[in-house]
Amino acid sequence: MRSSPRDGERDRHDQRGGALVAVIVILALLLATTGATLAMMRSHLWAAGRARAALQARASAEAGAHHAVALLAPGTSFLPVVAGTGGLSRPEAPGPLPLAGGWTWFPAQPWGYGATPSLLPGTSFPGELLALDVDAIGPRGTRRHLRATVGRARQPWAPAVLVVTSGEARLEPGASVVVDATAGAATATAALAAASREASAALLATMRATGARLLGVAESAVADPVDVAAWVSGWAAKAVDPERVAADLATSPAAIARMTGGGTMPSLEGRGVVVSTGDLEIRGRVAFTGALLVAGELRLDSSDCAIAGLASMRSLRAAGCSLRADPVAIAAADAAARLPREALLQGLSEE
Repeated sequence: MRSSPRDGERDRHDQRGGALVAVIVILALLLATTGATLAMMRSHLWAAGRARAALQARASAEAGAHHAVALLAPGTSFLPVVAGTGGLSRPEAPGPLPLAGGWTWFPAQPWGYGATPSLLPGTSFPGELLALDVDAIGPRGTRRHLRATVGRARQPWAPAVLVVTSGEARLEPGASVVVDATAGAATATAALAAASREASAALLATMRATGARLLGVAESAVADPVDVAAWVSGWAAKAVDPERVAADLATSPAAIARMTGGGTMPSLEGRGVVVSTGDLEIRGRVAFTGALLVAGELRLDSSDCAIAGLASMRSLRAAGCSLRADPVAIAAADAAARLPREALLQGLSEE
């Protein structure tokens, strides 16, 4: 049976229609595959971004822990830090700690961290173990919480033989000053130290201008200052008159610890620890072995002055003095009254 021309034309139309349907189906499959691939890539990119943000938040929390530890002043107890009454080397900039601060924001991103201190048990010296609960915010609102364990260094704080935290020193014309940090097993890495680079440079310039002899691994260094008031807040002994301090030290055969609120002392002879929470003037002879820490200005009126161990003060005015490192003297002073120690980060754990 013969096919008509119309039948052939109908077959060609059917073939073209089938090809169009096949193309549409293939395009639909390609679009679906492409969409699924894009969705999968987007999901992977989002997951990778979240993972990166989590790592950045963790790094921010670690930075917060190190920042907080760097702000802790040398001392013996962290109780003032927890109570919010002191214990910081620079209380005007508490950073992530809650003493008038509590949070540190990064400038470029909405990131930041804060640290909450609390005491931990487990040492023979109460208050010498601290927990810092650090909370941090990273990109995309990610959060991380770390707990830092902070303790104290084994050796007493002795960054230099002469520490003038403000860098302010006034020496009388013709004053003879010798600062020797090379004696014995070095307990100090420098002859001089101050609380900042600028203060350290100013102190060094003053000493050089007066012809002071500075002997040590380095002439000057930067050291965190002791918060004297916070350090002695846990002392059982109370402050006494400077004249009483001088008399007690002059008559004691052993190293002892005494504290005064400041004032005028006739002389200073003996061994041990002398702490002044205010300005202290010593008018007569100084022959002292141990640790002398003055929260305010120390004024030495006599050039008959020799100190072996450590002398620290906010500012200094002196007619002359010879100071030298003495690790034995520091050890004896530490036995009389536990001397300040630097804060050390002992561990980090994520909770």
